[in-house]
Amino acid sequence: MKEMNKAKIYIKKSMKAILNEKNLLEELHYPLLSNMNYAFQTEEFLYIIMDYLPGGDLRYHLSKRKKYNQKEIKFLISNIILSLKYLHSKHIIHRDIKPENLVFDVNGYIHLTDFGISSKYYKGNSLINSSGTPSYMAPEVMLRKNHEFSVDFFALGIITYELIFGKRPFNGKNRNEIKQEVLYKDIKIKKSDLPKDNYWDYNICSFVNLLLKRKACLRLGYKGIFEIMEHEFLKDINWKKIEKKEVNSPFYINENNENFNSDYVNQVDDENIYQNKKKYFINIVNESGFFKSFYFNREEYETNIYNSDVNKNRKKLIRGIYHSHEFDNRSSTARGYTNDRTNEISIFHKLGRQRSQIISPYKLNEKDKDDDISEIQEENSHTNLYNNNDDYSYSSLD
Repeated sequence: MKEMNKAKIYIKKSMKAILNEKNLLEELHYPLLSNMNYAFQTEEFLYIIMDYLPGGDLRYHLSKRKKYNQKEIKFLISNIILSLKYLHSKHIIHRDIKPENLVFDVNGYIHLTDFGISSKYYKGNSLINSSGTPSYMAPEVMLRKNHEFSVDFFALGIITYELIFGKRPFNGKNRNEIKQEVLYKDIKIKKSDLPKDNYWDYNICSFVNLLLKRKACLRLGYKGIFEIMEHEFLKDINWKKIEKKEVNSPFYINENNENFNSDYVNQVDDENIYQNKKKYFINIVNESGFFKSFYFNREEYETNIYNSDVNKNRKKLIRGIYHSHEFDNRSSTARGYTNDRTNEISIFHKLGRQRSQIISPYKLNEKDKDDDISEIQEENSHTNLYNNNDDYSYSSLD
């Protein structure tokens, strides 16, 4: 559960980021993400209830063990790649891929979380914001240049490097020093550079080197994430099985352990920063109405989507029957049949049979039926379906 104090949110100017994350999470639901199930608020706090992931984040595990073997690395990055594949299919760039945002579930699978600075991206859009974590930031983001999905792949390359060598490829005492390394240090892993205490597929060298290309157009994945998934290093990955979590994870998660650094839990902030004006800041946030729609219930959301799809299908079906009847009527007239032949066609008989197949388990009452017919009649008021001497109408069929 994420608990966020409204006064602190206001002081840190995080209101847009938090609402952005909540709005994006509404659209997302995937086995390798940390999914949102509920969102609500009180007068003082905002709450987001996420999936329960007791395994701790990758940063915690890296602090306990610096290096990983090839099997473990392949498993971890395959999890990350699939989560990015899903995100990118939704036109979302995560923009903050790092060990702190990769959390283990009880089965040892890793889930991507924290969408505070994620952005929607469509071809032709301009993204020049430089938000993110410098050590995992692509050069084009550092330089505030327009960027797209491949910035996430650059971060994937950094994480893979860190899992191999137990350290990041770009380091510095401050943001500027890190920036200089990212912009000018050329990463080229050789076979001889790989740790000698493990077996390695040497394709891992080209895999990392291509992900860490400074020019985005040369980076692995620039043409699509399939370039990464089809790389020789990952040729033995069964993507479907991993997505369904049918592969045994090489990581054992002990739920009885804390799996986090307790030094960073329940830290007391400097209350003097906002305590004196705490109520004042909370009132500003509440009276602004900025978080007025800060509510979410996964079950309600999915039910509403289902009902919306049902209604769309229902209207498509009625239109199809209506226009099909129009065609039948015209054809019968062209062949010299009388309108008595047309009258034998019962629209509601067709409608009832086909509706029951699509809309079940929802039962339509007579009012729904009348509303649907009225709507279609209104849309097609300009069309003369019947001969002028006919009194044949939908109302006469009731």
